[in-house]
Amino acid sequence: MEFLVSISLDLNRVPEGQREALLAAEREAALRLGAEGVIVRMWRVRGEARTVGVWRAESDGDLDAALGRLPLRPWLEVTATALEEHYADPGR
Repeated sequence: MEFLVSISLDLNRVPEGQREALLAAEREAALRLGAEGVIVRMWRVRGEARTVGVWRAESDGDLDAALGRLPLRPWLEVTATALEEHYADPGR
């Protein structure tokens, strides 16, 4: 299954003494999820502290588990929408 995932982060909520280490760990985790094929595509939203991406998982539970691997997960606001194929998708 593919999911459209929107992730927002308010850095002010992240403990100041842990920010640098958590941000570095977050980058590594995201790159690893991409290499594993979980994160298919990801974009930053211009002017916002938010990303949107296409994630791949077998189920809602697997997506939750993948998101749980992000070190900043306790401070992230996440919205996930399950996607289905569309007959007019040029990438079909």
